[in-house]
Amino acid sequence: MSHPILGFEKKHMFGILLFVHERGGCTRMELYEGVANNDRMPDKLAVLEEQGLIVQKEVPISRAMRIDMTEKGEKFVRLILEAENLLS
Repeated sequence: MSHPILGFEKKHMFGILLFVHERGGCTRMELYEGVANNDRMPDKLAVLEEQGLIVQKEVPISRAMRIDMTEKGEKFVRLILEAENLLS
């Protein structure tokens, strides 16, 4: 049996979601500076976007990419934080 949540065990997946959530959205550069800057980050962002947890969109004029949480992503992060509170 496959458990979708296990895919989030990959390094930085929860960190990415928490970082974007805490800031109310961010640019890719801010995320890379705040969480990690490695070759796999675009793939991780693509997975989170495919799951419907974030959206990435180009910022007009600047060519920067903005990352925002979706409603589903916000709900998922609230559940993560609630689980964390249960453990503390």
